[in-house]
Amino acid sequence: EISYCGLTEQSVKNLLDATLCKWSPFKAIYVEKVPLIFRPMDIKLNRHKWLVIWGNAKTGNPIKWNKYIKNGFLFSEISIYPTNEGWRVNVTEFLICLTLFVYGKSDYLSILKSYGIKGYVSPLTEPGTFEPLTLKEGKER
Repeated sequence: EISYCGLTEQSVKNLLDATLCKWSPFKAIYVEKVPLIFRPMDIKLNRHKWLVIWGNAKTGNPIKWNKYIKNGFLFSEISIYPTNEGWRVNVTEFLICLTLFVYGKSDYLSILKSYGIKGYVSPLTEPGTFEPLTLKEGKER
C-alpha cells in the first residue's frame, strides 16, 4: 500500500483530520464483526470485516450522521486478512470507506486523490500492483 497506493503516515493522518476530526475528539464506540456467512468471497479468502460506529470520545455518544444510515450514526468498515507476513489491516480500504461515508459519492474520490491516495490493495490484487480508485468503465469504486 505504501509503495503503490500513495499511502503514507502523513496521508493517513491528513485523511483522519479531514474526516473523523470534524468530530474531535472521536473514538470507535461500537465494533461488531460482520458474519462471514453473507460473504462467500470473504470465506474463501479468510477475510474478516468489522463494522465500526464512531462517537465522541468524551461523551461516548455516537456521531449522528444521515448520509449513510446505520441507525443514523457515522460508521465505517475495517477489513483484515492473512498474508505470508501475518494478519494485515487493509488501510486504504478503510480510508476509502470512511471518506465515502463522510463526504458522499460525489466528493470522496477527489478528496482521496488530493491527499495522494491513488488506489487500494485487496486480497485479490496481484503482488506489486494496486487497484485504481476509478474502475476501467469510468464508474466509481
